[in-house]
Amino acid sequence: MNNQTPMSQRAKIFSLYVLSILVGFSLILTSCKKKVATPTVKTEDVYVAGSVDTTIFFGTLKVPAYWKNGVRTTLMTNTAGSVTAIAVNGNTVYSVGYITSTPGQVLLWKNKTTPIKVTLDGEAEAYATSIALSDIGDIYVAGYQNDGIGSSAVAKFWKVPANGNSSTSLPLSKGSYKSNDTYANGIAIVGYDIYTTGIVYNGSKNIAVIWRNGGSYIPLTNGTFNAFGEGIATSGNNVYISGYENNTIKCWKYDGISAAVTPLYSLGTTGSSGTSINCIAVGNNKVYIAGYDYSATPYKAMYWNNGSPFILPTSSTDEHTSAIAVAGNNVYVTGFFTDAQTMSRRSILWKNGKKVSGLDGSQNIDAEALFVVKN
Repeated sequence: MNNQTPMSQRAKIFSLYVLSILVGFSLILTSCKKKVATPTVKTEDVYVAGSVDTTIFFGTLKVPAYWKNGVRTTLMTNTAGSVTAIAVNGNTVYSVGYITSTPGQVLLWKNKTTPIKVTLDGEAEAYATSIALSDIGDIYVAGYQNDGIGSSAVAKFWKVPANGNSSTSLPLSKGSYKSNDTYANGIAIVGYDIYTTGIVYNGSKNIAVIWRNGGSYIPLTNGTFNAFGEGIATSGNNVYISGYENNTIKCWKYDGISAAVTPLYSLGTTGSSGTSINCIAVGNNKVYIAGYDYSATPYKAMYWNNGSPFILPTSSTDEHTSAIAVAGNNVYVTGFFTDAQTMSRRSILWKNGKKVSGLDGSQNIDAEALFVVKN
């Protein structure tokens, strides 16, 4: 028996009707709610430095610049020059290089500011090759400078204090070859020790060497063949040096505890290979060295992972590498090729063996240095 009155039945029907309207309205609101996209988290910031063509009223200049994730910062707009090394600490980008209006003078930019004169006006000609930052903010720049007397080059590093005071320089020991050329090509810091690698000329051959705190050099080669110490990287107390001897890429390990030198790799598929400054990195318990095989036609840009070769994609012209960096599982290499039609130098950035858009030879960029910050 149905005990509900007509009034109560109508009330029930009305309640159900109101409920259905509310549910439908709720569904409409839910369907119209704006979806919030999941933000993309960038794992690294990639800095490439060198020079770029810029057009001014009387022609074209190559001006010093760097790129952060493909976005360019021009350091000088109307003065030719280039950045030869770059390092980053926090929000500050340190670029070292030169301008051609004061040839042979080493300059340091902190972000995009008026450059600090690492070598002063009137000093002998100098050139910067590498940069390293200490834990307390001091900046160290490696390179070489004319001795101011004759034509002899002197390997040295400069220290620019964090407080911005004038730089000081330390000539690196020539040993018994006082009047011969020496060059510093790479610099790294481990604790309180400053390591520099480069070349000492013994009168007939170049010897690849490493200096510790500017003291007596430690030979990496015996002088039988021409050899060059070029790149430097560290892991723990170990210092790794890349270079080449007798046209073959080499890698050495220097133990900061025992001061022992161990040859690690002799690289190159044909014996005709080369590398350059900044072409070594250490990460994931592996040593990466970038270089190129110049016996191939065209030259093959490549890198080695603990001695195993990886050939980078090449164009129809010779390609070279200029720097390498490792962040997590990602390997970055920058390099260049010469445009066959314009004969201008164009740069490339590879990430894990693939060319990165924007720095894939599509711009007239001359890249010399690379630095990667892992976020």
